[in-house]
Amino acid sequence: MSVRLMVDSILLRRAFIAASLVMLPLVNARGQAFIHTSATDSVRVIRAELVRVPGQTPGWLIDYADPGGLSDSTALRRRAVAIFLAVRPHLDSLHLTNFVVRAVDQASDSSAVGFQRRLFGFVIQQRADGKWYFLHDSAPITFAGGREAPPR
Repeated sequence: MSVRLMVDSILLRRAFIAASLVMLPLVNARGQAFIHTSATDSVRVIRAELVRVPGQTPGWLIDYADPGGLSDSTALRRRAVAIFLAVRPHLDSLHLTNFVVRAVDQASDSSAVGFQRRLFGFVIQQRADGKWYFLHDSAPITFAGGREAPPR
């Protein structure tokens, strides 16, 4: 087994275990997973998985049901930051530097309607300076009070 294949296999196993540990405490009695983005807000997770784009480091993908719809891109961007903050410890523990968060307009868990869903998503990357950025943005992500996300 090549070293690269072994590293990928270890990373995938680690990501699967971490995903299980992350999602288990967030599952309600009906088997639905939630991410708590604040003391008063949460989003229902439709899908969470490790993704790999050729030529890129692996990343984490989360699809969630957005209760406000997909028309307000500013609100979706704020929610993407809130979700990022909630899952960032898990990204750091897995040494993942890419995160994709997508709002879904239809909250059905049925895969039969998957091709009919509309999505609005963001890619967040950790760059060489250790800071997190939205894809193609030149300024790092900032939070309440104008603070930047602290580097890992």
